[in-house]
Amino acid sequence: MLYEVVTSVIASGATDSDLVDMGNRAIVALIVPTIDSAALTFKAAADPGDTPVLVKDKALANLSVSAGTGSYAIHADSLVGLAGFRWIQIIAGAAQTAARTFKWLVKG
Repeated sequence: MLYEVVTSVIASGATDSDLVDMGNRAIVALIVPTIDSAALTFKAAADPGDTPVLVKDKALANLSVSAGTGSYAIHADSLVGLAGFRWIQIIAGAAQTAARTFKWLVKG
């Protein structure tokens, strides 16, 4: 297999996904299901017991992805700011009306 799949879920009525362990794997892509908002930001933590913090780009803006509310795939080039973080969380711009399962494609 060229990659592994790690899932991350935002529960119905929530905006934040569970905190997922990327281990030492590199992100290849993120498969986004149909969602109720068009903006996603990300949080990271050093350890699973830590409170996740917003991931910022080099200009100190929140690392974010804006796209339509339909399902789509995000290439690793758009997620390069997440490289090196082991524990990652997805934050939707609005509460979801149903549970949403995101699929991280990772390798390594």
